[in-house]
Amino acid sequence: MNVHCSSHFSQDALELYSLGLVSVHGCSDVEEHLLICPQCQAQLEAADEYISVVRSAYILISARSNSYPRMRPMLVAESL
Repeated sequence: MNVHCSSHFSQDALELYSLGLVSVHGCSDVEEHLLICPQCQAQLEAADEYISVVRSAYILISARSNSYPRMRPMLVAESL
C-alpha cells in the first residue's frame, strides 16, 4: 500500500516521542501517523537507534565519573 502523507512530524517531535516525553494525546497523534507513514517510521527508527547509542555512551562515561548529572534521569530511565 502506497500512502502519501501530506505532513510529517519533525525530527525533534519523533525524538521526544521515542524518549516518552510526549503527552498521551500527542502519543495518539504520532502513533496514528506512524501507522501510515513509512518516512516517519524510518525517522523514528533512526531516532530510537541514536537515543540507544547516546544512552549506552552515557552509561559508559558515567561509570567512570559523575559527569553530566542533569542528563542522568532521561538517559538511564529506559536502560534499566
